[in-house]
Amino acid sequence: MKICLVTSFPPSRDALNEYGFHIASELRRIPEIELTILGDDYSPPQPELDGFKVVRCWKFNSLRNPRRVLEAIGRPADANRIRSEASREEAMRTIKETDQILLTDLTCRL
Repeated sequence: MKICLVTSFPPSRDALNEYGFHIASELRRIPEIELTILGDDYSPPQPELDGFKVVRCWKFNSLRNPRRVLEAIGRPADANRIRSEASREEAMRTIKETDQILLTDLTCRL
């Protein structure tokens, strides 16, 4: 079975890199699993840890991450679908913010 683990991974020093390392180490013990780690980009580049197949393909807080991850796993990214999902997320965020403002306003009036 092939598994792609999307995680921050050492030698990156970003959040949760040790968590990603421990998950990858446990998955690597299972002989039936072919593990590829889709890790975070970082600077300056350093050698990867021995025994792990790591593809550095995403960055924290980047809007390009969906496209980069899809391309890393060999699936063409559909730019229109990604844009529509991003637009939908933005709309939902706006609705939640508006609801919060209305709720705060109602609470203040009571």
